[in-house]
Amino acid sequence: MMPTALLNDHGRRTTLRTEMEEICLAYFNELFASTKTIDPPVFEQIGQAPEVLSAEVGMALRNMKVGKALGPDKIGTEEVKAGGEVLTKALSVRFTKYINEGRILEQWKRARTVLIPKKGDREDIRN
Repeated sequence: MMPTALLNDHGRRTTLRTEMEEICLAYFNELFASTKTIDPPVFEQIGQAPEVLSAEVGMALRNMKVGKALGPDKIGTEEVKAGGEVLTKALSVRFTKYINEGRILEQWKRARTVLIPKKGDREDIRN
């Protein structure tokens, strides 16, 4: 259920959707901000990443839960699993290609965040 109001950093309550979106954006930007540096992957040094194996894709597909919300492509987990070995192989080839090209598809960058309040004030995003 979408909250009807949120508190900003100063404790002021807002019911305006644009302000609530700004509160969420600021909260998650701070939550996921990192000051740690990460060493570049080894394949950058050797020029090419190891191949994504069909077995790896198959294992990932088997572990996907059914009945989850559809992504922007409107393809459900059930349909992906029904693709079997043919789809598993095609996905492994495609993923390997994307890694070697350094590509991240725009669809992979999009997500919907659902706020699930815990105990306490439902208008405080930290709950």
